[in-house]
Amino acid sequence: MNIGLDNGRGNVKVVCGNRRKIFESYCGRGYEMDFSYGKENYEVQIDNEKYFVGALAKREGMSRCFQKHKIDNKRTKPLVLTAISLMTIQDSNVNIVTGTPISDYREQKDQIEMYLRGKYKVKVTEEEQKEIEIENVKVFPEGAGAYFSKILNMNGEVCDKELATTKVGIVDIGYKTTNISVFDNLKFVDKLSATFNFGIHQAFNMIYKRLSREEDITPEQVENITTGYEFKTLSDRIQTEINKFWGNISFKIFICGGGAYLLKDYFPKFELINKPEFANAEGYYKIAQMLYKPKVERWTFGQ
Repeated sequence: MNIGLDNGRGNVKVVCGNRRKIFESYCGRGYEMDFSYGKENYEVQIDNEKYFVGALAKREGMSRCFQKHKIDNKRTKPLVLTAISLMTIQDSNVNIVTGTPISDYREQKDQIEMYLRGKYKVKVTEEEQKEIEIENVKVFPEGAGAYFSKILNMNGEVCDKELATTKVGIVDIGYKTTNISVFDNLKFVDKLSATFNFGIHQAFNMIYKRLSREEDITPEQVENITTGYEFKTLSDRIQTEINKFWGNISFKIFICGGGAYLLKDYFPKFELINKPEFANAEGYYKIAQMLYKPKVERWTFGQ
């Protein structure tokens, strides 16, 4: 089974065929509860450890997984294995393609691939326990998934030859980071790609500071707000950084990520990818289809 997984700092997104799930990246150690909140609130058993994941972890006052080095964070595997389990209906051997911020890619790629491989016993809420073996893991820079979501079909085959042979830019506005990347004829252009350590969370944080002076409001409630000058402030900052790297842009640019919906109107020349929050996960799935299916011409990143 092939799975595309975007383990974001705001939300986890996972795609397998026509199935997809998204849940907030809250996670913490679980404990016995007097009653269940229901199947969408994930009580997760991994081997002999219990965790709360997503909405349940948020309700119980646990935090999101913000740590830069994911292999050093004990919440990474529960988030990943919850996502995988939600895509499977029985014991499964899986191949995963996932991503990491461009700034961390070279340092963390091999470590993440090694860290996630293995056999696990996983039980999510009311489901039966499953044995999941992660056989293969491939890590790409964030933005690569979005790019290949436009280039490949769901079988991992090139479906847009024109786009595949031109220069393309990706602006991926995440929760805590924004990644910009350029691809030219299927090749990643490193010198035109970068990670900025701010994302849509920065706008939410500015809104919270402004509103909390006058009313009783929580940071979680602020994330339901869709208007405010703070979004323009963040967009201007992103545009300034883009100009430093790309100068006079002469290629097609796509915008994606969880922050794309809120900021798209400030980038009228950029094309919004359909379902932008799933763009990377969908692209990772398509790459997995290409890499792990026999008799399909394979493409190696960086060649």
